[in-house]
Amino acid sequence: MTTASDDIGALRRDLDDAHARIAALERELAEARPLGSLGRMTVSIAHDFRNVMAAIAGQNQLLLEGVPADSPTRRRAEAIRKATGWGERLARELLAAGRPQPPEPAVADLNAVVLGLVRTLQPLLGEDIEVRTELEPKVGAVALGPAALEQIAMNLILNARDAMPSGGRVTVCTALAAHANGAGPEAPALLRVEDTGIGMDEATRERAFDPYFTTKAAGKGTGLGLSTVHDVVTRHGGHVEVASTPGRGATFTVTLPRARAAAGPTVLVVEEEAGVRELIVEILELHGFRALPASDHGEAERLSRAYGGPLALVIAAADPGTDAARRLDLLRRARPETRVLYLSSRLEDARTSRPGGPTLAKPFTVDALVRKVQEVLSEATG
Repeated sequence: MTTASDDIGALRRDLDDAHARIAALERELAEARPLGSLGRMTVSIAHDFRNVMAAIAGQNQLLLEGVPADSPTRRRAEAIRKATGWGERLARELLAAGRPQPPEPAVADLNAVVLGLVRTLQPLLGEDIEVRTELEPKVGAVALGPAALEQIAMNLILNARDAMPSGGRVTVCTALAAHANGAGPEAPALLRVEDTGIGMDEATRERAFDPYFTTKAAGKGTGLGLSTVHDVVTRHGGHVEVASTPGRGATFTVTLPRARAAAGPTVLVVEEEAGVRELIVEILELHGFRALPASDHGEAERLSRAYGGPLALVIAAADPGTDAARRLDLLRRARPETRVLYLSSRLEDARTSRPGGPTLAKPFTVDALVRKVQEVLSEATG
């Protein structure tokens, strides 16, 4: 019988192997600069990369099964789980790279994506780097999908980390672009990543977004991170620029079009089990809702403050008298219009309603969840 420490050791070995393989692939990709060579290598790289992600995900799942829900190790394993999801999406993008086409219409809540990404990346940044967020509640949704937005923000944050080898501060901001008439409903959204690192001279700034351009030592980078940011942003109708001086850090500002059409009612999903949380989010989005996922009530509070639009419903597990129930009550006081649907593992709870709202027992079917959500929202507007 393996222990959690055994699983952690196996996971560490897989991560080391993955890092070595990814570094080798990066070197191959950097050497294959002609377009034809890139096209021929895409499928091979994507295949190897997906195998790497599968190995990490498999070991990580074993780790998750053997670690208590309140363990710090479990929180780190959940971060690895999300990172492997990014890797899988990246592999799919590599497979499609040889057939460029306009991006499919999509929307993502800018603040929600930033908060989730910062939390997941924190362990990768190191103890010497402080991360701050300054989020504009009214920024709302932007006209690109969550995967593309995560790719942009992740590359900018990791680039900021690399610019501060001795530590420093990264500040991630969202805002509305100001025009002559102020920041109105048509104003683009801004994502700004600032660091206190080594900065760039004019020659470096002019080439910052060039493919394969890097100032890092051999084997430390391929010069594809900022180039990827530029490509993804421009494909979605935005633009990116950098301001920097040597020794005074750098500021990258991404301008993105905001989503024109609002999604359905917004639902905040608070659930510590990643599998259950992801299932609820997927069901809601398939039925026309906008879902904001939170792994605990602290993250839910931050999302609620950062999200500027109306919040129709909170789905959460919170037993009476617990800290979770107290936090949920504070959230409801801050948003009196928001209804609550409680999740419970006790079947008898589903037969009664709490003062804050009705209850849905776990496990539940897709139809039961959708029907209950629609019922709660109908009562709110009835």
